[in-house]
Amino acid sequence: MKKIVLSISVFALSLLVISCKKDTKIEAEQAITPEVVQDVAVDGAAASEGVIEAVNDVTKNLSQNTNDFLRKHFANVGITEAKSTTDGFEVKLASGMEIDFDVNGNPVNIDGNDQKIPDGIIPNGILNYVNANLPGQFITDYEFKNNQYKIELNNNKEFKFDSKQALLKYGLHPKVWTD
Repeated sequence: MKKIVLSISVFALSLLVISCKKDTKIEAEQAITPEVVQDVAVDGAAASEGVIEAVNDVTKNLSQNTNDFLRKHFANVGITEAKSTTDGFEVKLASGMEIDFDVNGNPVNIDGNDQKIPDGIIPNGILNYVNANLPGQFITDYEFKNNQYKIELNNNKEFKFDSKQALLKYGLHPKVWTD
């Protein structure tokens, strides 16, 4: 018991020393990312093993493709939860976005929670359609299922596209489609 208390005390003290040096703290509710670890490093020295382990714990269950996708499109956004499921992987970001990946690490559902999904994620044909026909609107939800894409815009309109990114249907949320 004494060893556990001592270990926790040493870890907490090392975080306190590190955070005071650069005026950066890791808050309990703050997502732990590699950037956070970098921010709390002192004079080029590595951050404490406990912080690095926390970063690894968050992403260890994800596939390499999933981690690569997150680094490419959400490099500056922390991961608050990541887990593997029978269908793939689920990731919750500190921004509030939630992403579901298939077993190969491809995004199949992104719930932006009313935030703009980065353009680089959206297939070009769909992005071009939205930009050309719906100026000022942006994509807040994205789904790829049964070789069809479904998106929702910030005005709550939903659009369905085929696998070649041609428009199939459009309508208003919730799922009231018109031809």
